Amino acid sequence: MYRFKFFIVIVILIIMHQGTAHAQKPIMSVAIDHAPPFTFIDDKGRPKGLIIDVMESLRSQLPYDFEYIQCPWARCLKLVESGAVDLLPGATRTQSREQVFIYIDPPFIDRNEVNQFRFYTNKRHLAINTYTDLYPLNIGTLRGSTYNEQFENDNTITKIAFVDIQSMFDALEKNRIDAFIYYDDTVVPLLKEFDPLNKISASKLGLPTKQYAYLVMSKKSKHLPQVEAISEQLKALIDEGKIKQLFERYGL
Repeated sequence: MYRFKFFIVIVILIIMHQGTAHAQKPIMSVAIDHAPPFTFIDDKGRPKGLIIDVMESLRSQLPYDFEYIQCPWARCLKLVESGAVDLLPGATRTQSREQVFIYIDPPFIDRNEVNQFRFYTNKRHLAINTYTDLYPLNIGTLRGSTYNEQFENDNTITKIAFVDIQSMFDALEKNRIDAFIYYDDTVVPLLKEFDPLNKISASKLGLPTKQYAYLVMSKKSKHLPQVEAISEQLKALIDEGKIKQLFERYGL
């Protein structure tokens, strides 16, 4: 009887130790914006989307848990820059961002031949067929986003930046802008969400883009020593074709 009780006590102690060890598992915070099908929060408050699936595949290979922080894209950039959040998936490389972020190679999004930008408007009389059609218009953009180089550097086009996607759709509905710019092959979920009456149509004009997107870490993160390990596991997921499979699952 004594031995049986002793055995039970040992088992309980082992379970408690395992629970404590799990509770002490390091946590990395991850900033995500509302950009379906890449990242979004479902009706039960859970983070979902292609990038979440990529991050969870990565987490399964690392001794860390991820805590997802939802924020508008511009706010996500600021949080990671300040070190308040550790990681940001889906960032393109720019000189200014390289000053505050560590880019973790390789890029997990490489869609150079597929994606392009188009302009979306609810004004049926408005035709955007050529680049010059943009000059008299007010074009909505998302603050902190990168675009086609020609468009981004063209100061003769009036661009109005919005903090989030919903604000941009609201501005179009209220005629504060004539059109907004967005990726043509990922806009569908947003149109379903914010344009249920199908008033918005896409321009014939398409601007090409080289979309290499990275997982970046704040240069102020306490997890900087783990960059190499994360890079190795990310490369393994790519080499094994797991990320390609995830893209195919989302039809991208």
